[in-house]
Amino acid sequence: IKAALSSAIIAEVSATRCTEMDDYHRTSVVTGGSVIVTSALSLATCGYFREPKEFMTAVAVGYEMALRLGIATDGPNLLPRGTWPTYLAAAFGTATVTAKALRLSTEQTANALATALAMSGGTRTPEQKGISSRCICLGLSAQAGLVAALSAQEGFLGDMAVLERSFGQAHGVSVAEDKLVGGLGKQFQIEQTGLKPYPVAA
Repeated sequence: IKAALSSAIIAEVSATRCTEMDDYHRTSVVTGGSVIVTSALSLATCGYFREPKEFMTAVAVGYEMALRLGIATDGPNLLPRGTWPTYLAAAFGTATVTAKALRLSTEQTANALATALAMSGGTRTPEQKGISSRCICLGLSAQAGLVAALSAQEGFLGDMAVLERSFGQAHGVSVAEDKLVGGLGKQFQIEQTGLKPYPVAA
């Protein structure tokens, strides 16, 4: 089944997360693979990566930024308060992957990430009888990250002070800047990611 890139990302992210068989990063409580890998695969299917190395780099960088945002916002303590760390980080992570796929400049990437943060969701949808919209929300957040990067490519500017201003206030979180950028490029959080021992939500 062929679909437009934005629709494909919604479908792939949502379907993958519904399995509850994705990976898990304990320090951030972010299940990055369901968002990052599926977004990268959708981009690859549309021809955005010239070689496997570019794909792997985009996945690694996307993981890093999504997991770091989860750590910087204290993901383990957000979950009981009603914020889903994976949902909070999805747009940010997908924007990172897409920025690499589009080969955006440093300035364009910064604008893509700022726009993605402004578009971030986070409200946790509780499990309930019937079909929950929880995973659809995650897919839509990933789509927002794609749109953020595509808009930056076209010259749209994000708020470079979004983390210091509206982001934390909107989500009721504080962002530890040292955890977000400290050791960036030297320490890789993806190395601390493992598979869930049981298919359960997080």
